[in-house]
Amino acid sequence: MKTPRELLLKRHEAALPKLDALRAAALPARSQLSTLNSQPMTVWKRLFGPNPLAWAGLAAVWLVLLAVNRNGSEPATSSASRASQPSEAAVAEILRENRRQMAELLNFDEPQAAPPARSEPYPKRSQRRTDFAVV
Repeated sequence: MKTPRELLLKRHEAALPKLDALRAAALPARSQLSTLNSQPMTVWKRLFGPNPLAWAGLAAVWLVLLAVNRNGSEPATSSASRASQPSEAAVAEILRENRRQMAELLNFDEPQAAPPARSEPYPKRSQRRTDFAVV
């Protein structure tokens, strides 16, 4: 009895002449394609060739982001904005008040009570209970 591999090889051997004829017919077309691919592409085409519309959209988004960032990063120097800001002394006073309230809420003023000391020492390993039940 023949193995499945031998059966497949016999079937493929019968198709080899047809495949060789197809390869020979396709060979001149393949050689023409290889000459086109062997021409050096410019770096510009390699970078932006796949989808120039996508690259243009990405560049436009970056330009918009840069413009928004540049307009928003300038500090406000108007006299009205300076007048609405509290002075350094007022800010320091507000911080002190916040710290005082936080200490009051967390009871930092009261001394911490120490845990009571054990009146008896811990038992030695040989004196520990071993008669506990595991459920």
